[in-house]
Amino acid sequence: YTVDQVTLDVAPQISRNTVGSDNGVITYDLTPGDHLVWLTPPGETPLSPSVAAFVNPDPISNTVTQDTYIYAQLPLSNYEGRNLNVGVSLDLPEQNTLIRFTLTGQNLSQDAYVIAADLNLEAKSATNKPPLIVEAYPLNRSWQAAYATWWRPTTGELWTLSGAENVPNDRDGTPTDRRLIGTGDRRYTWDVGDLVQSWLEGTHANYGLVLRGIGTF
Repeated sequence: YTVDQVTLDVAPQISRNTVGSDNGVITYDLTPGDHLVWLTPPGETPLSPSVAAFVNPDPISNTVTQDTYIYAQLPLSNYEGRNLNVGVSLDLPEQNTLIRFTLTGQNLSQDAYVIAADLNLEAKSATNKPPLIVEAYPLNRSWQAAYATWWRPTTGELWTLSGAENVPNDRDGTPTDRRLIGTGDRRYTWDVGDLVQSWLEGTHANYGLVLRGIGTF
């Protein structure tokens, strides 16, 4: 058997080895850390992991093409160009943030493997009592930052449920990640690697994501 291994820690590296089987059982030792492993049976052509994609990874150019927040108390108001807000009132989302990125890069294709993708935001201020849990959900419909409000994603359309709250028409029902927001003047990071992978593969349309709070505020 041919074993192609990509070590993902620090500087990704590719190695190729051969290994035999013992009564149909293959044993292959891995060093501690994260790895990708391809196993090719005898007589078949081994896969060729891209050295350019892993050893010298081309970073995805993350350009925020759209972002805004929507506010339940002013459901017809648009807040493009303002600081982004997430808030809860009486255990229900009151301010949700919408963000959408375009993904470009020299080595990007449907076959690209996402090693890591994070959404990193700086909290300018926080008035949470107690701290607020903020979850990131994939959006499932198109919207425009210049026109989005609590009631509508764009002109001439309505969210299925105000605030992009309907599952599955407006958003997914399972968060990509969640973070506890306790204080301002610090950065918070959400893991969106699996979501970005699905955008690249085309298994989930890239409509961006919505940040929504849960808890009492």
